[in-house]
Amino acid sequence: MQYSKLIEIYEKLEATSKRLEKTFIISKFLKNIKEEDLEPTILLLQGRVFPEWDERKVGVASRLVLKAINKATGMDVNKIEKEWAKVGDLGKVTEIFVKGKKQATLFSSSLSVKKVLDNLRKLPQLEGQGSVDKKVGLIAELLTSSKPLEARYIIRTLLEELRVGTATGTLRDSIVWAYFPEAKVIYNEEEKKIEVEDRENYNKYISLVQEAYDMSNDFSLVAKMAKKDKIKDIELRVGIPIKVMLGPKEQDAKSALERTGIPAQAEYKYDGFRCVGGTTPLYVKSKGFLCIKDIKKGDCVLTHKGRFKEVTAINKRTIDKDEKLFKVMTFYGNSFKISEKHPILVFKNNSKRWINIENIDKKDKCVFPIPLIKSKLPFDKKLRLGNSAGYSKEIKTNNFFFKFLGYWIGDGFTTNFHNTERVGIIFNNKDKRLADFYEKEIKKNFHIKTISRNLHNGAIYLYWRDKPFRIWLSKNFRREWKGKMLPHWFFGVNKKQFKEFLQGWIESDGHIDKIGRTNIITKERDLAMLGSLIGLKFKKVIGIKRMRVNNKTYYKLVIPKTNKGYNIKNNHYLIDFYSIKEIIKPDSRTLVYNLQVEDDESYCTSTLSLHNCQIHKNNNEITIFTRNLENVTAQFPEVVKCIRSNVKGDSFILDSEAVGFSSKTKEYLPFQSISQRIKRKYSIEKMSEDFPVELNVFDCIFYNGKRMIKEPFEKRRDLIEKIVKQLPKKIVIATGKIVKNESEVNKFYKQSLDLGNEGLMLKKLDAPYKPGARVGYMVKMKEAEEPLDLVIVQAEWGEGKRAKWFSSFTLACLDENNNFVEIGKVGTGIKEKATEDADEVTFEQLTKLLKSLVINQKGKIAKVKPKVVVEIMYEEIQKSPTYSSGYALRFPRVLRLRTADKSPEDATTLNMVREAYNKQKKK
Repeated sequence: MQYSKLIEIYEKLEATSKRLEKTFIISKFLKNIKEEDLEPTILLLQGRVFPEWDERKVGVASRLVLKAINKATGMDVNKIEKEWAKVGDLGKVTEIFVKGKKQATLFSSSLSVKKVLDNLRKLPQLEGQGSVDKKVGLIAELLTSSKPLEARYIIRTLLEELRVGTATGTLRDSIVWAYFPEAKVIYNEEEKKIEVEDRENYNKYISLVQEAYDMSNDFSLVAKMAKKDKIKDIELRVGIPIKVMLGPKEQDAKSALERTGIPAQAEYKYDGFRCVGGTTPLYVKSKGFLCIKDIKKGDCVLTHKGRFKEVTAINKRTIDKDEKLFKVMTFYGNSFKISEKHPILVFKNNSKRWINIENIDKKDKCVFPIPLIKSKLPFDKKLRLGNSAGYSKEIKTNNFFFKFLGYWIGDGFTTNFHNTERVGIIFNNKDKRLADFYEKEIKKNFHIKTISRNLHNGAIYLYWRDKPFRIWLSKNFRREWKGKMLPHWFFGVNKKQFKEFLQGWIESDGHIDKIGRTNIITKERDLAMLGSLIGLKFKKVIGIKRMRVNNKTYYKLVIPKTNKGYNIKNNHYLIDFYSIKEIIKPDSRTLVYNLQVEDDESYCTSTLSLHNCQIHKNNNEITIFTRNLENVTAQFPEVVKCIRSNVKGDSFILDSEAVGFSSKTKEYLPFQSISQRIKRKYSIEKMSEDFPVELNVFDCIFYNGKRMIKEPFEKRRDLIEKIVKQLPKKIVIATGKIVKNESEVNKFYKQSLDLGNEGLMLKKLDAPYKPGARVGYMVKMKEAEEPLDLVIVQAEWGEGKRAKWFSSFTLACLDENNNFVEIGKVGTGIKEKATEDADEVTFEQLTKLLKSLVINQKGKIAKVKPKVVVEIMYEEIQKSPTYSSGYALRFPRVLRLRTADKSPEDATTLNMVREAYNKQKKK
């Protein structure tokens, strides 16, 4: 088949973002491909040269590719590199130069799919002297024979940056549409949707193809067998790795046991919302109006009884496949997301009751407590101030005193720049009469003789020298020099004092909206929270809403003109629902959170913090693969020897963990202690002595010619115990026990942590093994890591459709000398398109922020000023010589931007990274 035919398909796929349309394009194409062309075509459609499991990699550096383009087009390498930096897609750059080369090659022949794949497959075979020139020659040969558009996709394939959107699910469905007419699916090209006669029948064929792929990890084989109507002949093959079965994480025994699917009732006791979207803000003591995803274990949140109580457990999960999600908003609060079957406290039929969200009527009323928080003022009728020099003064804490505090909270300042000891307030130039009133009252009540007045940028500044009062204001109402706050003792003010304070705050920062409500906007979350709660304490409704404006977070206090939307009954507010809407197509990646505030049959296996590995034996040949399908047999010769001597059977596939331990203390070590062995090609014997491993076997997928994945886990576990001869610190069966209740889980969990392990795995006894799937009946129970606030110091331009954005970012923390030291790169957790979630980060957003901060650029890599702070979650911290910090993050991902509330100086320090690393070692 001519390569140009495949190029036509690439163009069509790149032109649409619709999955169904991609599926239709590929399936129509597959129907007309000859059997001998299927393997190269399917591989190249995926942007691959070898199947996913194949250890051979093209592994061509971009510098070598530039030389090949130079040889094929005659264009100077520096010019190619400059154009690459400008366009961002080396494939498109090559297309331009091939199109514009001065003289076409006279004897170039049209390319076939086979020729392209053959040339690319020869690249990893070339080693030793002269291999670089030979590789350049093979690539240049293809480019010389190619048309401009063909050149684009040859280069993209080489760099593994095809980007035409042929995801696993799309290719799977394409094979079903192409080769299984019994599925009875019709694609409506005009409406771009499918019509399925029998959905259950259709899903049967989808599952058939998926299972074939799970067992082979090779779509080219699946397509070939499907075309021959022999897909059911595909079996597990010893020596060909499969993707391991995965399970979600949970942080507590209750959640984990619930996930295993045992038919037992395990109820959670929550004080408030049970499962809500991550941006749902809650009232948190000493922290303010905080998103639930930012709340930590040990924080105190406001409960429905009007008091702060400690968070004892936190759970985060993605919504289930068919789980309903609702968007809820009251008259005076933020909209938030909440999952079905989770209760909200409402007032219905003259009584308070917890009702699941899906059963709430919009006519019901939401119940909110009148806060019962008490405190005592640090003064009585007078505020007594003084300094070390013996100066003292008294200020009457009368109505004006509290009105002044309110105005100062909104538009006041303190400064000691050049020893000025200033206290001041600011007015709009149009508010001259208000400024006159405050100047007169300040002189009278605060005993100030001289007040300066200055007009600057359309504002009136009143300020005076008053060191004791400046210090008192800064200590009680400022957060260092970064913002305003209300001290906790402010809960001790009386109703009249708060009324005056609120009036002053409204005069400085308030405005009336078009429906007559008074709004106050502040960027201080704890100031907004306390202001709202103190108002509610005095039966004055002050709603609070979290907003995002220009990538910054603000909080709006809403004071209604009338009592529309609420009334008060028995120390609770009864607030109307503004809207309750089911989200029709919720994103399956949506995270929801549980907070816990103040007997099931499962199987527990100690989870050890290491790389999953599969052991394959076929007669006397033993192969070891990582969970990423990488062949590491040569790196672990002692494991091969141990399996040969201690596992019975002619052929098998075992799912296992290779666990590093200290040769001196025999204690288990974190994953990074042996990760360096995985990439090692030399000094293997010394590495095995320095970094010994113990193999922990926990599952058997295939045994002596029989596929075991359909068998229940209990039977597979029994088989392991029969075939594995245990030898401590060499090969063991993963330590486990049957648990019947939460207490047993927690006890076993503690034992696992005390031994230096990562946590537990909980497995349902009658469950099958599903390769590559993330299943709910196998759960990893482990503590959550704390996110890091890191600064971006370098960015790299993307490829393909991401060519116009930075797509990879180098992160840094602060060392002891306040220098930024690198700790890793991140490119995940970032969206291509903005959504409703205010905290989500997009490539476009980061690119806009970083473009103006570029210090210098070489090729696609730009060094940037350390200004942008991002919150990063990760799987693990590892020691690494690659980065200047000495550490690296395993599986980092961006959670959100922190530039609005964190300066680079607030970034996580290297010392904090060390502490987190040492803490995880002790788990």
